[in-house]
Amino acid sequence: LKQPVIEWANLYFPRNPNDLPLAYLVGITPIVNVQALYGGDLSVEGGRADLFDGTDVLVVPDTKCPSEAIALAEDVIRLIGGKSRFMDPVEHDGLIAATELLPSLVGASLFYALQQSEGWMELRRMVNPTLALATQNLRYQTPQDLHALFTQNRDNLLRHLEALIGVLDQAHDILLVANPEVDELEAFLSSVAKTWEQWDIKRYSGNWEAREAPELLPGPFGFGRGFLSLSRRKKDEDDEDK
Repeated sequence: LKQPVIEWANLYFPRNPNDLPLAYLVGITPIVNVQALYGGDLSVEGGRADLFDGTDVLVVPDTKCPSEAIALAEDVIRLIGGKSRFMDPVEHDGLIAATELLPSLVGASLFYALQQSEGWMELRRMVNPTLALATQNLRYQTPQDLHALFTQNRDNLLRHLEALIGVLDQAHDILLVANPEVDELEAFLSSVAKTWEQWDIKRYSGNWEAREAPELLPGPFGFGRGFLSLSRRKKDEDDEDK
């Protein structure tokens, strides 16, 4: 979070006799390289030399911060291989509530719900990466840390949580009513999968502004998928010629 930290810096950083600050805060939030995105290891031991190569590093300075301090932060970002991307503290905290805090809260809530279930004694022995990765923040963050993050960004977290609850309610209703003529569940999952795939390709390539079709972008579903599609079309054409 950046808003509360900037406020604390303004309150507690040392000042000279003229009440001018002797130190400044430039908030940064690094975004990891795609090679580490799905690894799930958030420990110090999981660090790697290319962790921030070519990635965005969000720079969130106080409005009173001098340009020299910001330039120093940019120098550090270049040293680790990242690219500076400036962001307002309010915007940053609103977005981080969705990408970091909401998954942490959902993971904790999911584990609690399962731990309270009647089948927990057997269920706990069947955990594979799907559930473990969904709840991994409990390994790396203390309850005190999570509590501080949730309460310091309460309004943003509540907004995203309410949106998620709305989607879960819709999914619940879809599962509740089985309609053999209209498979709403399949339509929902297909829509989500298509949007996720488009995001994943752009996240992998780092080319967010590209207007090309997804299969033309580099990535796990780029290039290769386009090649396979082309090969399949060629095979179909050859079969027709025969």
